[in-house]
Amino acid sequence: MKELRGIWEKALEGIRPVISEKEYSLWISVLVLGELKDNIALIQAPNKFVAEWVTERYLKTLEKYLNEASGSINQIRVSFESVKKKTSTSRTRDRLFYKKKSFFSNINPSLTFSSFISSKTNKLALTVSVAAASAQGDIYNPLYIFCKHSAGKTHLLNAIGNYIISKNVMARPAYLSAKDFKKNYKSTIPYDQHDLEAFIIDDIEVLGGNKKAQQRLINIFDKLHQGGVQMVFAGKIPPRDIQEMDPRLKSRLEGGLVCEIMNHDMETRLKILKNRASGGNRIPESVMEALAEASNDIKTSIRCLVRLETLCSMGRIPMDFTSAKMIIDEENSKLKATDMEQIIDKICRYFHVSYEELTSKRRNKSISYPRHIAMYLSRTLGGGSYSKIGKFFSNRDKSTISYSVEKIKNEISFKKDTRDDIVNLTRLISGSSTTSESRR
Repeated sequence: MKELRGIWEKALEGIRPVISEKEYSLWISVLVLGELKDNIALIQAPNKFVAEWVTERYLKTLEKYLNEASGSINQIRVSFESVKKKTSTSRTRDRLFYKKKSFFSNINPSLTFSSFISSKTNKLALTVSVAAASAQGDIYNPLYIFCKHSAGKTHLLNAIGNYIISKNVMARPAYLSAKDFKKNYKSTIPYDQHDLEAFIIDDIEVLGGNKKAQQRLINIFDKLHQGGVQMVFAGKIPPRDIQEMDPRLKSRLEGGLVCEIMNHDMETRLKILKNRASGGNRIPESVMEALAEASNDIKTSIRCLVRLETLCSMGRIPMDFTSAKMIIDEENSKLKATDMEQIIDKICRYFHVSYEELTSKRRNKSISYPRHIAMYLSRTLGGGSYSKIGKFFSNRDKSTISYSVEKIKNEISFKKDTRDDIVNLTRLISGSSTTSESRR
């Protein structure tokens, strides 16, 4: 073992000057020379993705410098058997002590690495995410992922948490949005305790301008980093571009690995849409291609897909290219001209209720039903976030909005009146209806 370590260290001394420091840190420093037998070197990588990347990019470099170090290498094999993580006794003791405390992680169980659509635009982000989840604080800590449009950063954050849980059902990764952290940064939730396996925050740019929340995050960061806890952050822009962000926090966010996910290409968008399509409909390839080309933002294409499948399931339109094009044109028009206020205004006219009534606390059916419809269409047509919709409806919380959206979504499947209202309002809002704006 001592001889192997000496050969590997000598090889690394030769490799380090010939590649960039970033490449060395990402791909070479995480490798281990596991065995040297019959002129074959077996190198261990922390996971499959690192093994594949090293095999594709660095095999010749490894062969050259291992030969110089040992003089007897004919073949190199890169394995992705797990490299055991070194855990200090004190940290193990901390985890056992705090394990009794209750904790809510917010991890979405459906967002895993296996359900993530890999492509050349996100392969690096996927690779380092798996590596960070596998090593948990030993490398890429913190990991910062950013992408301008919807391209999978939230999926990867949840996948990291799910991977950690899959290895240990008692594990405690914490995932939360920066909005939630901003709202609850004064709470007593023990995010800075050592029993956390990972601390994950999405949309970090939201903290810009909030000095107190940033200071709280700096304190948490320092304590968790010292304890070796894996930290992962994500945003729409790199840390250096976040406005009104404390330079100390920027420095910490940039202190590990900053990784960008590029916009999805056509091929990737097509794969994602096929993966999201309902199994009950056979969608022609020409329709899927039209939806994939609708926008660079995959969420827009997915909204078009959902509307197309919904209207087709109601028997309102056929599943063909013309129908897809109509929905895409309506979506593009909506994105340019329709906002939440316009949606709600047309719903008020349609149901003969005032804005004050629609947003009030009244629960009689003549008001609650239009309110549920308004929340549903604000989400599905307007693309509003739960928090934004909540503000329009007298600052209702996210769970109330979510309940209304799911309620109408379910009613569409078995209530003809609800289906008719959704179809009529969709056409009124998109400007494609020639009928009256009134329901009755």
